[in-house]
Amino acid sequence: MRREVSVACLMLLLFALEAPLFAHAQTPTLSSVDLGTVPRGVAVDSSTGYVYTLLFLNGTTLALDPQTLATAAKIPTPSPYAVAVDSTTGDVYVSQGQGASISVIDGSTNSLSTTINGTGTSYALAVDEPDNLILCADPSDGALWLVSGATDAVVARIPIGSTSALAVDPSLHEAFAGNVSSGATSGTIEVVNTTSMTLVRTVDIPIPPGRFAVDPAAHLLFVTSAGAQSNGTNFLAIDDRTFQTVYSLFLGGPNQMAMASPHLFVSDVSMNRLYEIDESNGTAVMNSTGGSGVSFTGITSMAFDAQSGMLFITENDVTSLIVLTTGSNSTSTSSSSSTSSSSTSSAVTSNTISSSGSATLALAVPAVSSVAAAFLGLLYLRARRARTSPDPRPPSRA
Repeated sequence: MRREVSVACLMLLLFALEAPLFAHAQTPTLSSVDLGTVPRGVAVDSSTGYVYTLLFLNGTTLALDPQTLATAAKIPTPSPYAVAVDSTTGDVYVSQGQGASISVIDGSTNSLSTTINGTGTSYALAVDEPDNLILCADPSDGALWLVSGATDAVVARIPIGSTSALAVDPSLHEAFAGNVSSGATSGTIEVVNTTSMTLVRTVDIPIPPGRFAVDPAAHLLFVTSAGAQSNGTNFLAIDDRTFQTVYSLFLGGPNQMAMASPHLFVSDVSMNRLYEIDESNGTAVMNSTGGSGVSFTGITSMAFDAQSGMLFITENDVTSLIVLTTGSNSTSTSSSSSTSSSSTSSAVTSNTISSSGSATLALAVPAVSSVAAAFLGLLYLRARRARTSPDPRPPSRA
């Protein structure tokens, strides 16, 4: 019996030591880049690593160097509201909240190249890179505007209702726009075929859609609720091919999302928290209120760069761009060439991310694994010693 227990312990020990998933996990860190005024939106060019953030009060879009996060360029964009990047062409699109237009920035020079008029007041932008289309959600007009990236002209207007929930699955050539019901207790997903540029389907959902995010590889559409829900659900993961719910969650007050498979980040405005969700099953692998000097209060936009493993965050009344370095990246540095940081006086301060109250970091699992492995190792050695040591008891008499 002791021999069987020893073998079992050894097998568990080897399993624990062979688990590479958590072997090199890193503790996330927070940084803040002072921009001088409150940034409103943020987007990342996944090809170059350049970060683009909007300064609404200054009427400016900043291009930040991917290596240093120093300001590489200041582009005039009156009343900028939403920003999206086509990483294939390098073009950056900035909607003008008061101008019914979109400013186009040439990412190769980080300068304004043209202005597209007639796009309404676009409060959300998305890019279909294979079709070279820019999608603009205009809640004031209840319309989705489609703009050709090749001609920089409006090519279609599709009535969809009042929404700022917008995402696209380029692999399906489909865009998804949200529509809130009259009682704001439920809503619909309006499905637009980006090839035919027509509305092809309307799908009922049990929550009023606030924000959308899509993982094209997994064909998952993520939906946060636009209002408080009494049914215990305010976050949905939906198969964007069948529109069946894969799982549903209650996350407090989910709002903004950032997606770069397999990373899904969700802000919780009611609890001032930031979650990282395992998109395959809905498990929270990070749940944090921030760290000393940086808190997740009033997040207005987020963008994740899979190359650097950095999440960029803007917040209400905060004049800094917040940077969460997750330690999970596909390459250690951006492929873009760096620019000297002497071109800006923006200060970068860093600290280690911490949990607060009931907030926990599941990324601390490596320590648990090490303790478990050590414990199993002690059990194995004890069992082995018991087998090899002589029995101190006298032999029994017949």
